Amino acid sequence: NGLHLGVEGAQIADRLHLVVRLTGPDAGPVLWHHQTSLPLSQSDFIAEGEFPQIVFQTAVAAMAAFPGLVATQSGPARANALIARAVAEMFSYDADRLRLADTLLTEAFAVEPQARCLAWRSLVRQIQFVERTEPDRARLTDEADEFARKALEMTDTNALVLALVSQ
Repeated sequence: NGLHLGVEGAQIADRLHLVVRLTGPDAGPVLWHHQTSLPLSQSDFIAEGEFPQIVFQTAVAAMAAFPGLVATQSGPARANALIARAVAEMFSYDADRLRLADTLLTEAFAVEPQARCLAWRSLVRQIQFVERTEPDRARLTDEADEFARKALEMTDTNALVLALVSQ
């Protein structure tokens, strides 16, 4: 019920012709598409030529579209969409958008309690501390530590959580 990635390919002579499509839920609108033709003589599709760029562009399109799906999702998919939107808001470094990011992460945690929600909230507090967007800096430090501790209590193997709390 989230984003759908479709890849169609056909070999014609010495080239691989690809159409890559990213669509919304339930085969909804096409959010992004790309057509390309790759030479089959290429020795490494993964590391060379246009293919890595297509993968990157697809990922960027998905990240841009995912936060917009919040209203149409439920359960874990909704939590993921809320987190994606929060991440986009937090890196604005704007005081109001940082508060919004925290609200979105709180809602995501209520929908689907996950350690990464707490780890992201810890990072929000750190950004608020560094950017001086909130007057009570001691509270920000305490909350950043508390969120990091709780995230680690929920999981000690999630690489994203470990990376976020290591900040």
